[in-house]
Amino acid sequence: MKDLFISIIVPTRNEEKNLPRLFQSLRQLNYPKDKLELIIVDGGSTDQTVTLAKNFGAKVLSNTRKIRGAGCKIGVAKAKGQLVAFTDADCVVPKNWLKDLLPFFNQKEVASVGGPNVTPKDDTPFAKAAGEVVTLLTRPGSRYGYQGHQVTEIYHNPGCNVLYLKKAILKVGNFNPRLLTCEDEELDFRLLQAGYRLLFTPQVVVDHYRRPTYKKIFIQAYRFAIGRVQAGKLHPQMFKWFHFLPSLGLLGLVAAVGSLFSHFRIWGIYFLAASFLVFLAASFYLALTKKNQPFYVYLKIIGCWFFGWAWGFLTGLIS
Repeated sequence: MKDLFISIIVPTRNEEKNLPRLFQSLRQLNYPKDKLELIIVDGGSTDQTVTLAKNFGAKVLSNTRKIRGAGCKIGVAKAKGQLVAFTDADCVVPKNWLKDLLPFFNQKEVASVGGPNVTPKDDTPFAKAAGEVVTLLTRPGSRYGYQGHQVTEIYHNPGCNVLYLKKAILKVGNFNPRLLTCEDEELDFRLLQAGYRLLFTPQVVVDHYRRPTYKKIFIQAYRFAIGRVQAGKLHPQMFKWFHFLPSLGLLGLVAAVGSLFSHFRIWGIYFLAASFLVFLAASFYLALTKKNQPFYVYLKIIGCWFFGWAWGFLTGLIS
């Protein structure tokens, strides 16, 4: 396929610290510069994000909703490209990012192609541990930490490493601007329903810097869970059994603590002990196999993700 015009869309909000890395990688892209445009859709940054973007030569658009789905929709609507690529401000893309994704659009009915996002080698030990936890906990079904070994059809490619056919996005109604998160997977669901194909290639890898603190891990899981519920309310087929497990586990923990003051205290003790052992086993497994952090750090990261997701999922269900 000949070089087509591609619009790269990056939703941002207070990304001053991350953008220089991303811009450096975009500057080195092996793709004709006259066939590229960079669109930064900013959600009200109070730091130097907008100034950095303008200095780099990006087209800067305003996103008053401040959430990613709204930013993606604005970017697609204003994009000049036949294809639109998405990544995040905390990512670094490879030199042949677009060159290696483009050929797959020669295949019939392909609407998007994406690849894995991995924790960079120069990320902090804590952030590496966070990436390992997220990869482990999302293994049952989420594509966030997916790292397959062959080109395959897939139901979703995360929005930090994906290239779309713009007309396919517009045909199914563009991104949903009301979803807190999960906007990319909800779009992919509608593309599949419309008969399009989504492809994953393991050869196109984007470095994705992970959340550097316990608080940010909790917030990420909390927001992911709310977006999951929002998308599930629109399309019940997007709900999977494992999405409910953390919330059920949290309710079980609350019930177990309450049972300590009743005749059922022995069952409460059993449940609390079993839950702690599960968390402990996962922590020791990561500490022994990955060796980036002591087991208690993994334990706290798992706890942050578990309670963040559980609380966010319940919040989404009742709101």
